Amino acid sequence: MERLTRYTLGVDPETIQVVRPLDGWGPWAALQGTEFESLVPQVSLASHQHAVYGWLNPLRKELGNPPDALLRKLQTYPCKLANPDDCRIATRWCYPCAKVPICYEFPHLNSEVANILTYLVRCYAEKRWCFVLESPYV
Repeated sequence: MERLTRYTLGVDPETIQVVRPLDGWGPWAALQGTEFESLVPQVSLASHQHAVYGWLNPLRKELGNPPDALLRKLQTYPCKLANPDDCRIATRWCYPCAKVPICYEFPHLNSEVANILTYLVRCYAEKRWCFVLESPYV
């Protein structure tokens, strides 16, 4: 997705992989006001800044559930192509989990929301934390 940044916070052995928009909600704005908004927590600038300098505890408290727990919340959404008649490679892993196939597509009526959720499922399967920074101008 465009206008997203990926980076690592912390110092080995305690690091977290991060994916977040460059500005506000960015391309994830379509999730606001939906039932899936809670999958992308808002993080304060102060806790993010602490994490940049190596102190991850405040950020982890604000992030809440780890990526694998967020995947478990989505397990009831099988791939929209998981039907053996529609997909030649349908397997038992065609739902949000750690072994989700790269061809997984989130089933949702709104295609924009479906594309965002498909991307988030892939990030969470790679154990990447996805969040939005709170605006300092609120």
